[in-house]
Amino acid sequence: MDRLIDHRMLHKTTGEVDSEPLQSSPEWWRQPAGHGMRCDVTIVALSYMVIEAQRAAKLLERFGIACSIFDPLWIRPLPCLPAVAADVARTKRLLVVDCGWPTYGFSAEVVAGVAERTAIEKVARMGFAETVCPTSHSLEALYYPTAETIAAKAYEMVTGEKMPAIEKNGAAPEVEGFRGPF
Repeated sequence: MDRLIDHRMLHKTTGEVDSEPLQSSPEWWRQPAGHGMRCDVTIVALSYMVIEAQRAAKLLERFGIACSIFDPLWIRPLPCLPAVAADVARTKRLLVVDCGWPTYGFSAEVVAGVAERTAIEKVARMGFAETVCPTSHSLEALYYPTAETIAAKAYEMVTGEKMPAIEKNGAAPEVEGFRGPF
């Protein structure tokens, strides 16, 4: 049985919903690269991290860097893996952004699955800091990946350099009023 991945930061998210069934397209999990078919880095993001990856892609456009973003919706089975591997075959760069710790989980499986199918020159995984979830808002900002940290990692993977400083727009709307961890 397929189950969707849910994250508490998604609960107050609003937006347009496509009236077509999700699986009406053969690649429903892929979002187009920012600059047509040219793509510099492949990003696989899970759950709430898809929103942050989309924001990161907009930041990267300022520097002329285009991303393909894959949103698998569920992790078992992982039907997008062949398409991810095909995209990585072009970009040679894979960044997986998880809503969990990067070790021993989803991101490790995606990296392994892609590596079994194609060559990767640069690979990185991002997720929660390897510690317990903090209960203060200021520490949560260091715990979760953000659009800025995702963009910085992708920029470094593409250029080999640190990303120039960018103006921060404050906390994401979903995080702004959130008080966690539960």
